Amino acid sequence: MFEVRITAEAKRIIEREIANHEGPNVGLMIHRQGPVGDISRTADGSASWQIERRHPWAVRVGSYSAIGEKEEDVVVVDGVNIWLPLIPRASELGVVVTAQGGQLHVEAIDG
Repeated sequence: MFEVRITAEAKRIIEREIANHEGPNVGLMIHRQGPVGDISRTADGSASWQIERRHPWAVRVGSYSAIGEKEEDVVVVDGVNIWLPLIPRASELGVVVTAQGGQLHVEAIDG
């Protein structure tokens, strides 16, 4: 099963951000980020690719009206509602939410 862990410092940031949000289904969303590519043409007409390989995980606090009210739509960890709009891969154990420089950060749990 895909596990989500939250460090104490990250939980303080999450709780502060949740308190500042209004609307339905306020919580934390954790999702994957793929690479972003852009193609342009050089003077001679050949393709020039620019590929940005971002951190593989993203996290944000918000009001997610698309989240259903069903229990399986949200995972509750340490009292925090977490929406995981992803299909866990067989090799993934889960993620840990930490704080780095006062910002939330997500890393994969290594086996």
